[in-house]
Amino acid sequence: VTDQSYVVEAQTNNQTLAEIMAVLKSMYKRNIPEPTNFYYHRWTLDPFYRGSYSNWPTGTSQCQHDNLRRPIGRLHFAGEAYSQKYNGFVHGAYFEGLETGKIVVDRVLGRIP
Repeated sequence: VTDQSYVVEAQTNNQTLAEIMAVLKSMYKRNIPEPTNFYYHRWTLDPFYRGSYSNWPTGTSQCQHDNLRRPIGRLHFAGEAYSQKYNGFVHGAYFEGLETGKIVVDRVLGRIP
């Protein structure tokens, strides 16, 4: 048994893109346009991550967590690392993405400064 993430990381970008496009075309049964750009990070090869997820150390304060989540100008952050309730889990990334997206929309529409 192989871990699919290692297989994908060993492939070229073109091989992975071809697989993704084949799946999309089989799912939607229509002409799917080729992307103008394509990138994916090879997490297990990154010496700073090695494929890990975030893990807040014991004793991290609410203030430290809030400071990490704080936007810098127009740059907002989202992902499982920013979730207090579901830190380290996919659904934490999902919920944080929804929340951050709502904040961005509210700022664009002028609902919040």
